[in-house]
Amino acid sequence: MTITPRRLNAPAVWSQPRASLRTAQASHAFDTADLANDAAGGRVGQRATILRNTGGTFHCFWHPVTTARFVEVAVTVAPKGTWSVFDGVTVDLSVTDGAATVTASTAIPSVFRSAGVVIRPGLDASRVSSSQRIIGHLDRTALDATLDATLVWRLKFVLACTGGATACVEAVEVAEVARFALDSTETYGDIPSTYLPRGVITSALSRTGATLEAAYDLNRRTYHALSLEESTPDAVTAAAWAAIPGSQTVTGTTAAAWKVRPRRILSTPAILFGVRYKTSGATAGDVRITTSVGTYTLALPGTSGAWADVLTGAGYLADAATDTITWQAQVGAGTLSIASYWVVDAPT
Repeated sequence: MTITPRRLNAPAVWSQPRASLRTAQASHAFDTADLANDAAGGRVGQRATILRNTGGTFHCFWHPVTTARFVEVAVTVAPKGTWSVFDGVTVDLSVTDGAATVTASTAIPSVFRSAGVVIRPGLDASRVSSSQRIIGHLDRTALDATLDATLVWRLKFVLACTGGATACVEAVEVAEVARFALDSTETYGDIPSTYLPRGVITSALSRTGATLEAAYDLNRRTYHALSLEESTPDAVTAAAWAAIPGSQTVTGTTAAAWKVRPRRILSTPAILFGVRYKTSGATAGDVRITTSVGTYTLALPGTSGAWADVLTGAGYLADAATDTITWQAQVGAGTLSIASYWVVDAPT
């Protein structure tokens, strides 16, 4: 195995030297390989955010079929009111594919295993300057040993404000980390220095195409990721399609329209979407999203009070600079509760 470091850059490529009937140069191939690497590993786009809260259980989703190897998890804590130096926040993070779960493992950063680790704000005068941001990383290859890498993974955060609760969680941020290296064991990643003047043409020169394919097939942009505290989810009681009260409504019964920037490559951008939900009884419900291309429905089987994830919704965004996503839901009887929403690229 060979690991080759790479800089996070997108080189400038001038069109004039590459014009038709011009002589091809080694620098052309060098720049093309650099651009392919940047497209495949330098522009990873899955992310999620948990907003300011005073503790609870939250869930967000990540698709492991991606070029990113590491996921950065950042937790920011801040004082709340008159802060006591004994108060702070504990974080218990686990990752599941729906069947197997990784928790309290070396694959989880130690500060996020909740084993007596309290994250406390600083001692400055203001709330902003006293905030403390703690960062850890999840390694996809370490999680692969337990979890199914073909399924969508759910990250579960159990946040607790300790002591007198004079500290709060300002934010939890989850984001893929751009690739700083090329790994010869992977099927993509091209080493630009292979393309030198008078260099020998070998099979190594065939990886640019595979790298561009990986950039298209494996990069995923998150368009919508909303995580609500599990004990205070959005509640749907409408028996016909209606805007979802709470986080998905702006005023009255008007559905919130989330503005997104589609990833425009070759054709109409395809998306996956889903929710974490439960129904109060055995009666099923439905959720749907509407974009400028169409309306796409996802059936939600009745769960009789148990939480479940359904992440198999499929649809399209406009092949345009921007589009909007709105959510609606209905339930046959009782209450449909929704704690997490998720919309992401489906390039394959």
